[in-house]
Amino acid sequence: MGQAGVLADLRHQTAKSGLFRRVDGFAYAARASSHWRGRLIPERDYPKTGYFKLTELSMRPRSRPAGDLGQMAQIETTELNRVEKRSVHRTQWTAQFAVASELCKRDYQVAFTMGNHPKVDLMVISPSGAKFAIDVKGLYKRNFWVVSTKDQLQDLFYILAFVPDYEPNQFFILSQEEVNREVPLHLDRVKAERLKKGLSIEKSDRFQGLLWSVAEKSKDRWDKLPK
Repeated sequence: MGQAGVLADLRHQTAKSGLFRRVDGFAYAARASSHWRGRLIPERDYPKTGYFKLTELSMRPRSRPAGDLGQMAQIETTELNRVEKRSVHRTQWTAQFAVASELCKRDYQVAFTMGNHPKVDLMVISPSGAKFAIDVKGLYKRNFWVVSTKDQLQDLFYILAFVPDYEPNQFFILSQEEVNREVPLHLDRVKAERLKKGLSIEKSDRFQGLLWSVAEKSKDRWDKLPK
């Protein structure tokens, strides 16, 4: 009774706002009526406002200088090794679609909330019919995972998706209980280190998240999700 289910919260919001439709008893995200022809996805992450033009998603061919094949191969290799700085919304959408793809390969049914729910990115039905929700976090370079604790929900999971340009994707699956346990432990370590250095801990809460080494322990743990 004390725990609120995230899917119940979704149902309440959808009934109130009419932003979702029902398909086989499960809510899916409907395209916002304000979407224009020729536009695809919102431009920012949360809240997702503005729009990203479909034409901007296309790959633009680059002109090649005249020269021998060795020179051109060297240019190609240099460009391949150059890591382009990504926008946050591009990485987040890449992560969400990558996670959804992996779930579909495992016979899960997946729907995107399209930013219409503050705590959830994906709504999922397992092969056996269990319903749950996923909060996706994305990175394209190895870094600190920015994750905040939330009030306990019965059916919420986290998938941290590493989606680099020229390496295989990696996925780290955690339950909400694990995140709510590990994030405070990290904050305690941060505060202890700052006190040791004689620094203030007044704004230490801004360091909420997980170290890469902590998340790595849950790599490919798809077995944590409902069957």
